[in-house]
Amino acid sequence: MRATLSALAGVFLAAVAPAALAGPPDSSTPPLGTRIADVRLPRAAGGPDWSLVQETHGAKAVVVFFLGTECPVNNAYAPTLAALHEAYASKGVVFVAINSNQQDDSAAVAKHAREFGIPFPILKDDRATVADRFHAERTPEAFVLDGSLTVRYRGRIDDQFGKGVKRPKATRQDLVEAINEVLAGKEVSQPCTEVSGCPIGRPAKAKAVAGGPAVTYCKEVSRLIQKH
Repeated sequence: MRATLSALAGVFLAAVAPAALAGPPDSSTPPLGTRIADVRLPRAAGGPDWSLVQETHGAKAVVVFFLGTECPVNNAYAPTLAALHEAYASKGVVFVAINSNQQDDSAAVAKHAREFGIPFPILKDDRATVADRFHAERTPEAFVLDGSLTVRYRGRIDDQFGKGVKRPKATRQDLVEAINEVLAGKEVSQPCTEVSGCPIGRPAKAKAVAGGPAVTYCKEVSRLIQKH
């Protein structure tokens, strides 16, 4: 058993060593299956700070989006976000968006929300500390939490839009399926999907080692954990 754990640790370290992880720190602590402690952030539009624990009390599920203001993929999904809110808010699902881009100030975020018709609160995460806690990588990235605020899904909204992709209609509605399964008390059948969008504009941190491949949770870490 000890030899197996040592081998697993070695494989994991080999996977993450090529990159010094300019994004979220400590990727050995993935969010899937993790209960999120309270998140308290200012609303981009002003008013009292938004608290995850207080604002979601009694909710059956919580959907957290990481959004930006300029990403074409992000903006293409604005009508979908509004439609999801309309369809699920009455079913006990709370929606909230977080902007962690250092290049987007609160005024720009509030203006973007108005222009694109985002109907739920959008918060400003100036230092990307909440993005780091979620290990969020891109916009738009979605997280589904159950009633206990445990992460059950992370990834894309669906496959309609992406880099070089613009389908008339999605062929798989990943986020909708995850929400429905959480509401039904089921395990999410596909809990992690790759996001095609723009990298979150975090404050400068450690730089990736030159020539080293980018390590992502869905591609490398989650598969390693599931395998072992």
